[in-house]
Amino acid sequence: MVRPLRLSFENTFYHITTRGNRREKIFYSDRGKEVFLKKLKEMLIKYTMTCHAYCLMDNHYHLFIKTTKPNLSQGIHYLNSAYTNWFRNKHQITGPLFQGRFKSILVDVDNYALMLSAYIHLNPIRAGIIRQLEDYPWSSYLDYLNLRKSNITDPSFVLNLIDSNTLKAIKKYRNYLIENQDMKDPIRESYHCIALGSTTFIEKIKEKIEY
Repeated sequence: MVRPLRLSFENTFYHITTRGNRREKIFYSDRGKEVFLKKLKEMLIKYTMTCHAYCLMDNHYHLFIKTTKPNLSQGIHYLNSAYTNWFRNKHQITGPLFQGRFKSILVDVDNYALMLSAYIHLNPIRAGIIRQLEDYPWSSYLDYLNLRKSNITDPSFVLNLIDSNTLKAIKKYRNYLIENQDMKDPIRESYHCIALGSTTFIEKIKEKIEY
């Protein structure tokens, strides 16, 4: 089977997903999620990346990140390896924790940042784990509502796209998620699961691929 194309550029936004091997759990407890977030913070600093949204589910995770250098693969490999090493040692298991390579999709943030961050944050609702997003602590949604201070996530980028007034932006963002809880997976609109964006954005990506 041909591996999916991996594109890595500087100053680029990505949607990252990784699932557990055979869709099994990658988090057995809240402690595992805490360790993962610690490793995520280390990765962001080490590879000078910014996380604009995340959600940790029992058997997979989502990240919405921006790179400043063409080092996406190195950063995610560091994150997955660091967490896998902790997980194996903690639970005394062997074998792969994650299912193959991580998936990465380039994102046209001018047109899809709001939709993508909302889709990521709505994961626990779609899974039926909770009824209100405020009840789920393992995503960056609480950071967006300014209900928690985070040293991992920067919600300001997405919120500023909604309104220059932070309080108004937070209210509008919350309402947007409430009104779009049945949102379809935006990745279905992507170009061959490589890039998500406008026709102009996709054409630019095609040119880079061909080059």
